[in-house]
Formats: sequence, C-alpha cells, structure tokens
Amino acid sequence: MMILLIGNEKQKPEVRSQKKSALYFLSSVFTACRQSGAFCLRSALTLLELLLVIVIISVFLGLSIPYLNKSIKNSEFKSFADKTYLFLDYAKNRAIIKAVILQMRFDQEKKQIVLEERETKQKIFRSVKVPDRINMQLSNEKINFYPDGTLQKFEVVIYDDKRQITISSLGFDGKIILNEAK
Repeated sequence: MMILLIGNEKQKPEVRSQKKSALYFLSSVFTACRQSGAFCLRSALTLLELLLVIVIISVFLGLSIPYLNKSIKNSEFKSFADKTYLFLDYAKNRAIIKAVILQMRFDQEKKQIVLEERETKQKIFRSVKVPDRINMQLSNEKINFYPDGTLQKFEVVIYDDKRQITISSLGFDGKIILNEAK
C-alpha cells in the first residue's frame, strides 16, 4: 500500500510526523477488500470498543437525566399557570357571549377548577385538573364573571416547592394579570 503525502515538503519535522501518524492510523482502519478494487471499513467491532461506547453513552445519560427532570417539572408548572390564565380569560369571554353570570370555584376533593353558571350550578362548562405537585390558593371561594365583561376582584396563587405565580384582577376593568414571583 502506498501512502501519498500532499502538502508543503518544507514543513517542520514534527508536523510531518503528525501527518504521517494520522495517515498510518487511517490506513490501519481501512483494509483492502480486494473486491473490485474498493476499500472498506473493518466489518466488526471488538468487544472492548463496544463496551467503551456503552460506558460513554451511559455516563452522558447519567449526567443529563437530572437536568431533564428539572426541565420537565419547570415546563409542567409554567404550562399549568398558562392554562389557568387562559381558563380565567375563557370564563370572562364565555360570560359575555352567553350573557349569563358564570362562577369559577376550586373543588378541593377532585383537585380541579370548575366553571359553571351561577344560577343553575348544574351546567358545568369546563374544568381544569390541578397536577399533583402543584398547589393552588384562591382569595375568594368563588369568582364571578359578569356579562358586561367585568369580574369579581380575585387573586389566584399557584405554587410549588420553589416557584410562585399569581394571577389577579382588580375586577372593574376585566383585565386579568399574570405575575411570576422570582
């Protein structure tokens, strides 16, 4: 097998020896198949190479799983806060469209937020389940949404071990505000 060095012949001896060693390494990886004059890779990995790859992959997985779990918990918390905010906005808009007074309450037993008509209390429009790791506290037992777009003054605090998000409204203007505490 003939190895060709391409480049400047006036290079320093250590650079030339590095190129030679790299080419010798590559030539040892490739073996002549002698099938139609083509070159191919070795067809099998040794057991040692396979075990080394498995160890490296397991180390990377072991280091990344705690960060992945933390990321999933953060996204679940933020997603629930956004879902609650949108649910409150939905309740306000639904009261305007249906021209009825709607009432939102937190069902402690089922751990869910329930939206119903204030007068009948039987027709549930929608509900949102609260995840197990997340806690919720309402300033009022029930929040009323009126057909004119106003709503009862309220504050909903969503929290877990490390974070807290507050969703509130002054009531008279119908604006719902989401504040994330640092």
